[in-house]
Amino acid sequence: MQTQVKKLSQMGIKEIEDFFDLADEMVDSIARAKEGDGKIDFPQDYLQFLNIPTKLINAFIGADQVDDEWKDLDEEEAQVLQARLDKYHNNPRFGRLIKHLLLASVEVNGLIEDRRQAA
Repeated sequence: MQTQVKKLSQMGIKEIEDFFDLADEMVDSIARAKEGDGKIDFPQDYLQFLNIPTKLINAFIGADQVDDEWKDLDEEEAQVLQARLDKYHNNPRFGRLIKHLLLASVEVNGLIEDRRQAA
């Protein structure tokens, strides 16, 4: 009998999931704020957005590790991420939102590095 060895991921998917968490929070916050009248009235709805800054910081802190996590993805991790996408019924808009958030984080980190080098 042959034993199959499952690849143990070294990286995990924490940083990728931070971007999913940020995207989820953005979508959910805006949806909650628009409940009822379909509009965002900041003085009335600002409490709906209080979790976004924490999610944004968490996502951007580890953004430089996302590419390595994607390269190290194992089957179990892929299933976890697929389940997160399935929440949106594989709507390509959610995937694009994740992509744009990742691209934004790369540019923000690049600008920070440029500023650091110029100082």
